Amino acid sequence: MEKYKVMSFTNNKGSEDRLEKKRKGGFWLRKWDSVDVTYVFLFMGMHILAICAPFMFSWGAIWVALVMEVITALERTNILGERTQVSSHAGESRSGEYSNVPELKAQWFYRFLHSTYIWHKVSLAILLYILGGFPYLAWVMGMREVAIHHFTYFVNSVCHTWGERPWNTSDTSTNNWWVAICTYGEGWHNNHHAFPKSARHGMEWWQFDLTWEIIKFLGTIGLATDIKLPTEADKEKLKVRQHQTNKA
Repeated sequence: MEKYKVMSFTNNKGSEDRLEKKRKGGFWLRKWDSVDVTYVFLFMGMHILAICAPFMFSWGAIWVALVMEVITALERTNILGERTQVSSHAGESRSGEYSNVPELKAQWFYRFLHSTYIWHKVSLAILLYILGGFPYLAWVMGMREVAIHHFTYFVNSVCHTWGERPWNTSDTSTNNWWVAICTYGEGWHNNHHAFPKSARHGMEWWQFDLTWEIIKFLGTIGLATDIKLPTEADKEKLKVRQHQTNKA
């Protein structure tokens, strides 16, 4: 079985330069390619299906959507996303460059998943239609996907606007409890910005972090290695820096 390596990666200078050129070029003014067109149709289709879902109520479809939401959100957004790649993974994915994840790129399994990603979606859609018809498509491929996207975006919007800031980081990140519940722990965003290499975001016992519990379990059975956590020395160092900043 493949092992998850839970660690952070840093962008190299070449990747940063390419991403900066894309930012300066703008989004709407640049020349679109086939990837842009594909994503436009995917997102349009996703939202149309989500709008149709309430008019096609089915307990079976809802249960399948909920189960898949938990599984895919944890894997795609948390375990294999934010907590394995701290740097600009969104920009890296869009630019087609993966020079900052050599450990993943070196494994045939992940290369296969990346190169055949669209066919996974198509196969899932066909299977769902066979199992439950259009209601399954609407709830699983529509409502579920829209929910996952919005929960993900909450982290970079809500968690930079409302919440608590136990750590005086150089940004606007906050800890937001209800976003943490929706995203299985990603809402402890100020903790993440304070200790970006940490695989654990819920630093306190009462901070719900299901993603960390799964990573810890994977480590226990040997499927996750090199798990990063902040030490007490790291926390004290940040507290001292905060105190010095407040005095200044």
